[in-house]
Amino acid sequence: MTLRIKQDRPLGAEPIEESFSWYQVCCAIKSPHVLLAIGALFMVGSNLYGLAYFEPSIVKTVSFSYLHRDSRSPSPGKLTPLNPKFGYSARMTQLVSVPPFAVGFFAMLSSAYFSDRYEARGITAVTTSLIAFTGYLIFLLSDSNTCRYLSLFLSTAGIYSASPTLYAWLANNSAPQYRKATAIALGPVFANTGGILSTWLFPSSEQPHYQTATIVNLCFSAGIVLLCSVNYVWLRYCNKKKELPQEEEPKILPEKGPPSRTILDNQEWLRLGDRHKNFRYAY
Repeated sequence: MTLRIKQDRPLGAEPIEESFSWYQVCCAIKSPHVLLAIGALFMVGSNLYGLAYFEPSIVKTVSFSYLHRDSRSPSPGKLTPLNPKFGYSARMTQLVSVPPFAVGFFAMLSSAYFSDRYEARGITAVTTSLIAFTGYLIFLLSDSNTCRYLSLFLSTAGIYSASPTLYAWLANNSAPQYRKATAIALGPVFANTGGILSTWLFPSSEQPHYQTATIVNLCFSAGIVLLCSVNYVWLRYCNKKKELPQEEEPKILPEKGPPSRTILDNQEWLRLGDRHKNFRYAY
């Protein structure tokens, strides 16, 4: 962990003890890439909590007609539907709710490995959000119970994979220490706020299609794609800009003693943080 923190520092900046500063907090809040990421996390949180809390209710309304042979029927050999009106029982609902989350678990691990291995945070977040968007779109437009159930696999896998990628994106692109800490703290604050919103999106009166919730989640998935795409372009632009020749900014000299190169580099690092010319954003 210490080595990773040291690697985040620009070349020439030595390890120093940082003290808490409201300046660093304000810098984190005003950073465009932080605002874009926490905006996306708000929408991710709403979609994620909606699935976590209400997927069993959704599954229960997806009524697959169980077929069995009814010996009491006038035609004993005829297949008749079992409980076609109310869908699954409570026990079966919980059981059938498991597969989408199981797929989401492996999708999350795979996307996390890919985004970390290839440092492709933006592409991973956009791709997984598009998968979630496809799932919500199928659930909204399809009248087939089978298709609506299968769409939950896409929605769950997509949105659960986007969440850790966005959290990592926040941490990768914020520095120094207290600016990074502020950005990381803002992520779950906005994600959980989105989760609060999700509790009002699934009224029982809108069963079985939950049209309002599905439309909101669909729009949020599109919004995540948009914000992550803008963030990707912005971070690439910032990295390109840092590669251009820049005028030297005036240094703040120490109060006592001769100014050394190390002191000046550390002062510049603390003041600029991730905006330092030697810091490269991950996108």
